[in-house]
Amino acid sequence: MKRAAVLSLVASCIFSASTAFAAVPSVHTSAVPSSAVTREASRTAAVPSASTRALPAGAATLPSQTKALPSMQRPGTIAAADVAPSNLPDMSSFRIPSQASAYAFHNDFGKSNLRKWSSTEGMDTPWDSNRTTDTVHLQSSTKAFLDTLNTAAQAAGVTFVITGGAENGYHASGRYSHANGYKVDISDAGICEGGRAYAVLTNALSAYKHQITHEWNLNHFDITIYPEDYDA
Repeated sequence: MKRAAVLSLVASCIFSASTAFAAVPSVHTSAVPSSAVTREASRTAAVPSASTRALPAGAATLPSQTKALPSMQRPGTIAAADVAPSNLPDMSSFRIPSQASAYAFHNDFGKSNLRKWSSTEGMDTPWDSNRTTDTVHLQSSTKAFLDTLNTAAQAAGVTFVITGGAENGYHASGRYSHANGYKVDISDAGICEGGRAYAVLTNALSAYKHQITHEWNLNHFDITIYPEDYDA
């Protein structure tokens, strides 16, 4: 009887101890008070993200890190500011040859203010290289015009770029054609009506029997210089 009472007492003590232990909250599973969650959320929201930081007032976008490409203005061109009326030269100062001397041929048009371009050798193709842009087989009248243009360009401080000459296979045929040496193509870069370069070009042409066509799609002036005895 005494043994049964002892066992009952032990069982009762064990049950009481386990109940008391269960009532102690676990350090690892205790819930965070709701007020603490709110404080943490507020603190996190108060720190601006580096990727979403507000722009300064008046700024629409962040500065671009890509620099604008420099203007690829072709050699021999002039900026718009250079063609203001106050900057245009007095064209009467240019010596334009008379009809009697207009066809004199000096062949010095490659020395200074005329540059040569070809599709195979690019800008400043040598004057003695004529496999693409041919300037050696031009007619004497065409060379005389280029000689006059070079002189006028030097006086005005402008430059012209020859992009086509007497080469075969690139142009239309005919008596007064490129292949026969009567035509020359000059880049239209920087040559706008009312500008310095345009005035120099048209003034140099005035002493020659000629035809000039602006071929916009090919970015050049197609110029025909007829022989002195030409009678249209």
